Amino acid sequence: MRINSVPQDMGLDCIDEIGRQLVVARFVAETIGRVSAKSEMELKMKAMVEDKNREIGRLRDKIQFYEVVNHEMSRRNQEVIEIARRRRHTRKKRQKILWTSFAVAATIGTIALVQSYVTGPERSCMTSPGTQTEK
Repeated sequence: MRINSVPQDMGLDCIDEIGRQLVVARFVAETIGRVSAKSEMELKMKAMVEDKNREIGRLRDKIQFYEVVNHEMSRRNQEVIEIARRRRHTRKKRQKILWTSFAVAATIGTIALVQSYVTGPERSCMTSPGTQTEK
């Protein structure tokens, strides 16, 4: 009987060994699968990071462009404001000269009118060459 029992023990040992190898093979396969999935995810993440870095660079360039444009527009606005200030100043100066001229003309007219009333009608007759009367 003993002869028959040895092959059974060897068969059980082989089955146990195959079972252990199967467990180890599954563990290795799962580990390889996880590592492979992790590697694929890292590649995808690396590609996403590169895309985001490119987008960040593009946005920085865009911001720099807008800052330059803003600076240029600000400078032009300052120039326009200065030109408008000069025009206002010139316009006020012209208005002042115009009103002063009107005042001088009105003053001269008033002086002439007052002088004609003060001197009387005799003087106006004397100044006219054809209407002089003898006394």
